[in-house]
Amino acid sequence: MAQEGMFICNGIYTNERCHIRGPIVWVNVFIATPENRNKTDAEFMDLVAETIRARIAKKASNVSVSVTPEPMHHRVMGCLSLPARGDYWAFARFRELYFDAFLKDALELALFYQAECAAG
Repeated sequence: MAQEGMFICNGIYTNERCHIRGPIVWVNVFIATPENRNKTDAEFMDLVAETIRARIAKKASNVSVSVTPEPMHHRVMGCLSLPARGDYWAFARFRELYFDAFLKDALELALFYQAECAAG
């Protein structure tokens, strides 16, 4: 699956591919705060990873995280959506049991993006 990505290269949004086979859910991290406005891409991805780690550890965070069947970053300014393995509709009754697994998938991808951004 390819769609317009969240990063810009030479003024053009990059296309990103999701290589997860089977159904996916989207982990959305809402980081639209004034202090985050001027962060570099690498700093931005550090913040995303920190937020996801805090949510996995059940620590309070001033940043919201949600899991949805569709990505939110094209509709909500200041949101970053990361794909994770899972079928949103199949887990309606047991979603909380799978929530940490969704977050761990998203964290792995956020760390990959962070390393890519840091490398340029």
